[in-house]
Amino acid sequence: DHTAGGTHGSVGGGWWSAGSRQPSPADGQFHAHRGRIAAVAVQSATATGGPGDIKHEVLTLLPRDLDKVCYSGVGTAASSDPGRGIGELVRSLLLLRDMLSLLEPLANALKLARSPLLAAIRTNCNEPRLLTLKQRVDEVLDEDATGASSRAPFISRIQQCFAIRAEAAPGGLLEMARGSLCRLTESVHGLGARYAQEMELPGLKISYNSRKGFYLTLPPPGGTGKGSGGGGGRKATRGRERAADASAGGHEAAGTAYRTTPNATAPAVGGDTSVGAAAQLAPQLMVLERRGNGALLLTTHELNALNTRLRDATFDCLLLTRQLLESVVSEAFAQLGALQRLVDSLALLDMMVGLADLVANGPMGQCCRPKLQLGGPLAIVQGRHPLLAARNALAATGGEGAAGGSSVQPNDSFVSSSAPLHIITGPNMSGKSTYLHQVALLVVMAQAGCWVPADFFALSPFTALLGRLGCGGGGGSSGGLGPEDDLESGSSSFLTEMQDATAVLASATSRSLVLLDELGRATSTADGVGLAWAICEELMTRGSATLLATHFPQLGELAVLYPQARLWKLQVDTTAGALDFRWLLQPAAALDYCHYGLMLAEAAGMPGSVVAEARRIAEMLEETERRRLEVCAGGSGLWATAASVCSRLTVLAQQWRSGGATVEGAERAIQLLRGLQQEASAVPLEELQRELMFEVPQAAE
Repeated sequence: DHTAGGTHGSVGGGWWSAGSRQPSPADGQFHAHRGRIAAVAVQSATATGGPGDIKHEVLTLLPRDLDKVCYSGVGTAASSDPGRGIGELVRSLLLLRDMLSLLEPLANALKLARSPLLAAIRTNCNEPRLLTLKQRVDEVLDEDATGASSRAPFISRIQQCFAIRAEAAPGGLLEMARGSLCRLTESVHGLGARYAQEMELPGLKISYNSRKGFYLTLPPPGGTGKGSGGGGGRKATRGRERAADASAGGHEAAGTAYRTTPNATAPAVGGDTSVGAAAQLAPQLMVLERRGNGALLLTTHELNALNTRLRDATFDCLLLTRQLLESVVSEAFAQLGALQRLVDSLALLDMMVGLADLVANGPMGQCCRPKLQLGGPLAIVQGRHPLLAARNALAATGGEGAAGGSSVQPNDSFVSSSAPLHIITGPNMSGKSTYLHQVALLVVMAQAGCWVPADFFALSPFTALLGRLGCGGGGGSSGGLGPEDDLESGSSSFLTEMQDATAVLASATSRSLVLLDELGRATSTADGVGLAWAICEELMTRGSATLLATHFPQLGELAVLYPQARLWKLQVDTTAGALDFRWLLQPAAALDYCHYGLMLAEAAGMPGSVVAEARRIAEMLEETERRRLEVCAGGSGLWATAASVCSRLTVLAQQWRSGGATVEGAERAIQLLRGLQQEASAVPLEELQRELMFEVPQAAE
């Protein structure tokens, strides 16, 4: 299968790839696309004789290289050899015939389709011009025609000469040329048999190559005679008999004996000046070539005459065949627009039926149709990682390649314009990177038109999926996709990480989904926290939906200072003194400390004394940090109040801009505005300004 959807042709896989990389910029088209996928999914799962049978009865017969239909046969330039390029013409017409032969069964399978898109595909399949083209191809192309090249040159020539029907050529000229070709081929083989009998040379065989034509092969005594391919379809036999003894009128030279006619001499031909070799052959035999193993390539004047006539007959056959093939290809190119529409229709149908079959019969479990909400949030209820869900389903059924594992833990996600930044914390192996991958995969599947493994899924289409997932240094990821040391360019892991972060900031907009895994971890703690903090603030300013997985507890303060930020943790049960991973996402508090790293180090076999000392130092640093946070939180009341007012005002403005204005809605909005005005008036601006300028009150100090 080319894609996760199980498409059967390269064009269907191309539609999936294009849909996942470039979602429709027109939101109306995007929404209509979901409806088409839904229609195919429902009918694929329920209809009898309808789209549910398309995959097994029609799409499995699609040529794998269907995308070559519209340009195959192009570039077959004229040549003095009419046979050059015929193979490509035959292959292009065979591909066209295979595709056109599916039109009738595909149209019948789509009779029960109710979707407008499927009805349009059915209309393209019933295009009268394509049906006429199919009849024309069937009239010209022979049923047994093949575009494969044989290793035997003469066999390839014969296949080309007989690629089309004889009745397709006007005036019976092609049939006459083929008859002459067959008679001459039989005469050549008859001549070779007569020579072998008259000269008492049972090892004498007829062979062929494209340069010499037909010639005679005489193996050395005790050798084997193998026809070198293309003996008019006759299988070459091995010569195992030694020539007659030279005492019966023959001559012996260089240890090799052949029986010849009495008093026979043969002139040296082809540069062969060996007197012994000339004396051993009949006078009508001329040496073309002497092989290193002692074998001789021979010919006669009679055989040369037959070769000349055979070349003329072959030329006539190939010329007529090429003319007919080129005429059919020209007729096909005249219908290029209809062919392109048909190929696009088959590609889209292949992709949709593959996705529908994946949803209806696939291993991901219950799936839902993505809901489009322009300007709305990214909302996922009980979303599951599609690859993990498929793996566990295969493990449960004992499928091939299945690996055992625990059940997939569903998780919810809600990322809105009022709270675009979500910070995910948790120990190593708790599933932070997997959660980021899950969100990315579900978004890609939804925007490509596939149903997703979740109870509910809604999104406003993203124009870009940006991020830095995975980390070659271990930690929160299994590696391979993130920054690593680049020895070739002399770049450290931190440099490559900053280059990725720079690329994210260069492209992030309010319609981007940003996924960051372990940002700033490859440098000192102070520098890493500072960079991660500044990048998060910049992304919040742009309104980019951002999911950040981190081990830095300091970044949790963002959720305290900014109403647009949320702090989450992946649940781990430590009541038994060990790490029991639940992989469940839950809200977290900025001051929620737990020494998960120390517990994991202890579980990995770290000496107890080392772990105890590490715990003492960590608790000392933790207490210092806790006091600092409490002081800062106590002196930031005005700032928190002002930020809350601004956040609610932003949400109100966005809702008013995206929703239809009604009288009741306007009244509610005015009431909310009055309430926000009162709250804002109660904030002393001078004290707020001092807080913003980091002038902490003396009492708080």
